[in-house]
Amino acid sequence: ADLFVTAVTFYAEEVMADLALDVSQLDADSFWPTVISLYRKQYRYYEQQPWALGVVKAAARVSQEVAAVEPSLARLRQEIERDLHDLLRPGQAAGVIRSDLPQDLLARLFIAVDDTVDRWLLEQWQDLDGDKVEQIAGRVLQGLARFLAPAEDQP
Repeated sequence: ADLFVTAVTFYAEEVMADLALDVSQLDADSFWPTVISLYRKQYRYYEQQPWALGVVKAAARVSQEVAAVEPSLARLRQEIERDLHDLLRPGQAAGVIRSDLPQDLLARLFIAVDDTVDRWLLEQWQDLDGDKVEQIAGRVLQGLARFLAPAEDQP
């Protein structure tokens, strides 16, 4: 478990080093374009090291039961969830993320979509070039933005 956490942490920190984000600067106009830009940058990194995506994504799939038995995995899972909540809060404050559902549920929905897209991309990686990966990620995040939009913005 410690070796796994060390590997995940190493690659997650390497990816995140280029993705510094000051969430306090996000507003309604910049929130989703910034998130989409971060995803595109992340995928450019993974284009160079696609196996690193699998390593990092494996951490998101650690069950709560396993994390409860392994303290290092529990900390890693908590950090992932905390980071996502730290992103969702300013989105809600800016009025671009709904607040009629529990934030924990919104975070899990975000993680589920993110995980599904990443697993699909890993399966298709050999057939996609970097531009196509960025295009797909951007479109998925635009759909996620519509899904997470405040209830009054829903059709």
